[in-house]
Parts: sequence; structure tokens; C-alpha cells
Amino acid sequence: MKIAFFADNFYPELSGIADSILLTGVELARRGHEIHYFVPKYSKKDYKTSLVEYKELELGDNVKIHRLPSFKYPTPTMQGRLVLPNIFRGLSGKKFDIIHTHSFFGPGLDALLFARIKNIPIIGTNHTIIKEFVRYSPIHNNLVDRATLGYVKWYYNRLALVSTPSNFLAKDMRENGLQTSAVAVSNPIDPGFSNFSKSREALKKELGLSAFTVLHAGRISAEKGVETLFKGFLDFAKKVPEAGLVIVGQGALRSVLEKESRATGLEKRVKFLGPYLGENKKKLYEIFQASDVFATASTSESQCMSMLQAMAVGIPVIGARAAALPEYITSDRGLLFTSGNAEELAKSLLVLEKDVSFREKLGKSAKSFAETLSVGAIANVWENIYNDNLRPSQK
Repeated sequence: MKIAFFADNFYPELSGIADSILLTGVELARRGHEIHYFVPKYSKKDYKTSLVEYKELELGDNVKIHRLPSFKYPTPTMQGRLVLPNIFRGLSGKKFDIIHTHSFFGPGLDALLFARIKNIPIIGTNHTIIKEFVRYSPIHNNLVDRATLGYVKWYYNRLALVSTPSNFLAKDMRENGLQTSAVAVSNPIDPGFSNFSKSREALKKELGLSAFTVLHAGRISAEKGVETLFKGFLDFAKKVPEAGLVIVGQGALRSVLEKESRATGLEKRVKFLGPYLGENKKKLYEIFQASDVFATASTSESQCMSMLQAMAVGIPVIGARAAALPEYITSDRGLLFTSGNAEELAKSLLVLEKDVSFREKLGKSAKSFAETLSVGAIANVWENIYNDNLRPSQK
């Protein structure tokens, strides 16, 4: 099949969405499909933010990357790009068997125009809780929010099928007017997180991590609840002197938390690392594998890829009882705490720090679950979905 992906998040943007699209497409290409990415063109500064070289990815003969002209757009990643739709793209000679859109703005509207002009089946994935999206949008008021929600509903009802990374989000979309068929399909987990090269203790020593290391990875911004996370760790750290916190990533609040860690005297116990993309990703795998617990206080997750990556290395997870997190953090894989409650988060950390056997039991169960979300398993699902949505004449 010739498959076109349209998305407004892609390498080098620090995004779980970008990672997922890349992993899935490369696996499908490995199986012989021809993959075309229509994604924003990023600036040199965006590559610098991700600490990677300013050059295009080389993904093999079956993968073509089409960079679309874009403008800087304020987002929590600090790398957001705005792509304007181009009707002439649909009038080009390009032809695909199916189009898969991962965006409802910019490239997403481009994908819809392309599909209509070329009479190509189009399906879409919504990775975002829309109400959270508009809540943290640069322009946020009642009029804009209603218009955005109305547009998103209109957009997804134009597609043949909509997927979401969680049942929570599929249900939320139906409750907000989605009439098109919806199905939950998880994002895949990078296999690098499952391949241990050294023991946890050896890696911990090499990386200079604390005896008990709490890990958080992802965008360091308000909607990720990082301030609650920091307060919870601060409370926990008072009771456990050998505990440390590692925060991997970039975002608008990183400098704020770095300053706060110095003000509280925790600068030696709180490490801000990364980001790690491309050739640097081996370091990310090692940090995950050297950690003891993963924690997130986010209230806006439609899934949370870094949480699944933590499960893949076999460590338990702690998360806020909000959005899609309870769907994945079941009682045999981790612990949940009340959203925004830093004291409850600290208590959960204390439980897992004190009870090693319980921690190992949760980690083992989490790893078993993560194995069901391999790149190969998810690619199988997408192959079936694509085949089911081809025109009769294409089969």
C-alpha cells in the first residue's frame, strides 16, 4: 500500500505523537508499504531545542518525508509549527491508497482536501483531549473555545474512521458529537526501552542516580502537572534522604522548576536531563532502565507514552486519577492519586520505596502489559484497519 501520514507534530519536535507516528510508519515501511509523511518544516532553532543536528532523517527507500512550509506557533513544546492548507497539493500527481491524518488543523485540513480531490479513503487519529487543547491554547476565551470544539467535531465527522489512543478519549469524543465510528488503538512502544544492556544498579552507578530514583519524562509544562509532581517529591524527599528525582525533557516550566529546586536546596537531588532524540536516544533508554518508579501528575493525558515506556522497562507507575491514566494504571501496574494532591502523591512514593517486593510485583505486571503494545503488534492493527477502509476497487 501507499500510505500518506499528515501531522503537525514530527521530528525534531519533542512529542509522544511524533514518536508514535515515526515508529509506526517505519515498521510499515519495513513490511514493504510505501510511506509518505506530510509534516511541518522546522527551524534550526527547533532542532537545537531538541539537541539534534539540523538534517533530515534517513529512513530507507520506502519512506518519503515531505516538509511543508510552516510558521512558528506558541505551544508548550516551544517548537510548535503552523501549516497553512494548500489546495494545490491535492491537484498534484501524487496518488495514495489511503490517507491517515494525525491533525485536525493545518496538515489535517490539507489531508481532507487531498482526499476529497483525489477520492482517497481517509481515516484519522485524535491524540488530544480537545477541551484540554483549547484550555491551553494561546487564544483562550468562550467564543474561541466554542468555535474550536465545533470545528473539531465537524472535521472528524468527515472521516471514514477515527482512532484514539484510549477508550476514555473515544468516549469523550462521542459525548461531544462524534458520529463517525471510533476505535481505540494504542500508540506503539519503542523497542529500545525493552532491551536491557546492563543491570539497573550498574546503570544507576554509571549515571550518578540516587539509590531510589523517581523518574518523570515528557513536556515540562502546566498541563503535565509538573508543579504538583515537584511538590509531591519535595514532601517525599524530606522522609527519604536517599531519594532523587530525574526530570527528562524540555518545556516552558523547566527553568521555573530548576530555580525552585535550587531555592529548596534540592539541586543535588533533582536532575534535569535531556531531551534525547535521534543518536542520543540510547541515553534515554538507560535513564528509564536505571529508575525505580515513574510518576506523572498530568491531568490532560489521552494515554501518556512516557508512562508506557516506563512500564516497558519493568518499573511501576504512579499517576493522577484523571483523563485516560486510570485506564492504563490499573492496580496491578501502579498507584493512582487524586489530581492535584501533592501530599497523596508523596504517600504513594513512600509506599513503593518501602515495599520492594510490591514494587517489583507491579513492575513485572506492567512489563507484561507493555509487551502487548509492541511496534509489530500495533502495526498489525493498522494494516487491518487500512485494508478494511480501502475502496472496493483497491482490494
